Formats: sequence, C-alpha cells, structure tokens
Amino acid sequence: MHKRMLALLLISGTILTACGKEEPQNTEVQQSTEKLQSPIEELTTEADQEERDKEADTERTEETQEEAVGDAKDSQAQIQLIADCVDEWAATGDGGTNFYAITDLDGNGRLEIIAATCGGTGLYTYSSFYEVNETYDGIDACDYPAEEGESQPDIVMEQVNSYFDEDTGIRYFVFEDVLRNGAAEVYFSKQGLYLEHGVVASVPVASMSKVADENGELTVTAQDGMGIDITESEYDEIEDVFFGKLEKRDAFFQWMNLEQVTDMEKDELVEALQTSYNGFGFN
Repeated sequence: MHKRMLALLLISGTILTACGKEEPQNTEVQQSTEKLQSPIEELTTEADQEERDKEADTERTEETQEEAVGDAKDSQAQIQLIADCVDEWAATGDGGTNFYAITDLDGNGRLEIIAATCGGTGLYTYSSFYEVNETYDGIDACDYPAEEGESQPDIVMEQVNSYFDEDTGIRYFVFEDVLRNGAAEVYFSKQGLYLEHGVVASVPVASMSKVADENGELTVTAQDGMGIDITESEYDEIEDVFFGKLEKRDAFFQWMNLEQVTDMEKDELVEALQTSYNGFGFN
C-alpha cells in the first residue's frame, strides 16, 4: 500500500513539473531572422538618408539660383549689364544728336535703355528701345512697329504727363511730335506711348495744325484722338480729358547726350547710366 502511494506521488510530481516548464525558444531561428532584418534596416536607412541628402542639395541649388537671380535683378547689376551690351544699343545714325535714358516704362523691374536720335530741319526723332531680358543675362530689342520714315514722338523730354491704368497695368506717357514744313506749316500730334510685353506702342490722343497763307493769315485746326474737332486750348489739355479716369503723375527722364558712347571707359559709362536711372521717376 505504501509503495502504491509513493508511486502515485512520484507520477503526480512528474506531471506537475512538466506542466510548469516553459516551451524552449528556437534561438537559432530568432538570430537568423535578426540577421536578415538588420541588413534590410541598414539599406532602408541608407536609402532614406540619400533621399534626404538629394532633397537638401536641390534646396541649396534652388536657393543659390534664387540668390543669383535676385542679385541680377538689382538695378546696379542691370545697369552694369546694359553697359556691357553697349554695342547692341549704341545709336549708329549719322546727321543727328544721340541721346540715351535709362527707364522702367512698364514697371516690371527690368530696366530699359532708350536710344534717340534727333536732327533735321523738321526736328525729327527716331528712337530704339532695349530691355533687360527675363533671365537677366542680356538685353532684347523691343518691337516698335513704326513704318519706315514714319514720324515718331519727340521723346527727348525731361518731364511729361503719365497716366496709369490699374486694370491693365499699363502706364501711358504723353509725348508730342512736332513737324515743320518750312516756316508756314507746323503740325503737332500727341501720343500716349507705352511699353507692354516687349512691344512699344502708342494711342493717338490729338492732333493740330497751324498753317499760314501767303498773307500770313494763320489757320489752326485740331481734332482729338477720335477725330472730333477741338479748339487749340482744348488741344493743350486734351490728355487730361482723354485719360481722365486714370491716375495721373508727372514722369521725369534724365537724358544723356553721349557721343562716341562705345569708346567710353566702362566705369564712366556705368556712372552715366546710373545718373540717368536716378533721374527717372514719378511725382
């Protein structure tokens, strides 16, 4: 009986001991998995870092490009550029006096240089316009769709009326063209000149003629831009009526009479161009 009880106790202890044991882990499989995961994690981390480095390089490149463009947009840098391109804009016409002015007629921040030649008994003026290009690394000749020999406004003026259209962003500069046919005939015309998208254009504001007959009797006739008859006094103030709803401001130009401009020292030319730009503005 005692032997039986002892056997039962031994069997029960064995069962309990077996139930209390934890399942042994397969450490070799775990280590193998860890070995597989570790290189993958390292590759992923390296790829992420490379991507971040590329993005950082791209950002630095873009910032450098923006800084370069920003520096080029500076008015002094643009004036230096215009001076470097002097062979492109220097007037070559003979028989007249050459004038130059730095402006920003369209207000887009890219400067222009105007080359105007004045001369002849009829006081004619022929003008060419050049604007710093969009990449700030050169200048472009502006289109000026005037017919060959067509009279252009006498643009070499120190002060003119200007009118700004907020809806279109266009600023009109009112210049007058004067043509003489001997002493007995004088013709006047006012034009609203403007620059838009690299094209110089103008709108007719008014015209007037003064013609003397053989007895010296003077006849004055005038019309507005629509062809409606107006008086001489109305002609004198016509731009305020024509552009009446637009913002009016006085526009100032600093013209330079530079002969042999291509032979000037570069520093001297830059200084002259800067002086001209300093004289351009509105009041």
